[in-house]
Amino acid sequence: MSRPISVRARTGFSLIEVLIAVLVLALGLLGLAAVFPVVIAQQRDAVDRTRGAIVAETVQRMLTDAENLVSFEGLRRDYLFSMQSGNASDVCRTGMDLNPEYMTFLWEPTWQWATSGGGHWVQQPQVNYERYGDVLVGFGRTYTLECYDLPSQAAQQYVLPVTGRLFPQPYSGEEPQYVWDIVPRRVRLGGNKTGLEIAVFIRRIDPRIAVPRGYTLSDVLTRTRLPANQQRLPLGVDVDGRPTGTGAPANGSGTYSLPQVMPVFVRSSEPDMLVLSGTATALQRQRWTAQVAVPGQTVVDNLGHVLNVVKVPELTGSELKVQVDRRYPTSQADYVAGADPRGVKVEQIVYTPQKPVRVFTYRAEW
Repeated sequence: MSRPISVRARTGFSLIEVLIAVLVLALGLLGLAAVFPVVIAQQRDAVDRTRGAIVAETVQRMLTDAENLVSFEGLRRDYLFSMQSGNASDVCRTGMDLNPEYMTFLWEPTWQWATSGGGHWVQQPQVNYERYGDVLVGFGRTYTLECYDLPSQAAQQYVLPVTGRLFPQPYSGEEPQYVWDIVPRRVRLGGNKTGLEIAVFIRRIDPRIAVPRGYTLSDVLTRTRLPANQQRLPLGVDVDGRPTGTGAPANGSGTYSLPQVMPVFVRSSEPDMLVLSGTATALQRQRWTAQVAVPGQTVVDNLGHVLNVVKVPELTGSELKVQVDRRYPTSQADYVAGADPRGVKVEQIVYTPQKPVRVFTYRAEW
């Protein structure tokens, strides 16, 4: 005889099934969480590119329409601007068109040259620019040499305050997001004629600047309404030149993040590689690794080319180098100090510790 077998229908899940479901859900959430920072970073980069173009256009229009802003005329008439030495008698012997052999044709972030001989006058750059972010430009020598064709009295100085280089401007209805800096150098115009070129770096303001309750970022950056110990500079670096991310104290105890220069060269056998010069200091080697050898970093060479770092090759021996998005012709490579004329081959780059959102060069038409 056969009898039916009754099977009790089961409901619910076992503990193992629940744990597996939780594990799968957790893995999915982790993957989703990993996507959000990438999306946010890409969106921010897109915004920076758009806003950076607007800032660049604004700055270029400002440089074109208001040349006194950076004392272009003062630099043109200052024959110690970009001098390799401060020997005024050498300048006089060359006449009104300065002999290029006396020029460096290199970027100078502090706007000061030939200091030992009373060179282009920038009032205490280590105080005004490094400590307060303000650029003071002028040709304010109080003595006169006939060959200078300069007035005997102190000439006017021009100030580029850090608050005037913020974008948008403070209290304009939108908080500042970017700050721009300019770096000058002489350029060859043919023969003994020289001109002025300016590299403009636009950077995003440090993201972790503390804003006290009841105040705005404009209050913190303009150094007006807040006590000195709560005022900040828009971009800061520590004693080793590393970005702080929190700005810098604006009372003179901090350091503004100035553009920096590096000695480099290009080999004709590797025309798309910038190689750190053997004359670089230990500190420069450290900063190269941390700040220059970063894919996406933008630098400007001493010929005025804007370059993007696209790759950092594996270290071979002690030589440091980066691959850029330009292939140099042989005529601009293999610089030999003392043998090649200045300003015709690659020997220097200028960059900013924080990666800029926009970089361009501007030549003043003298």
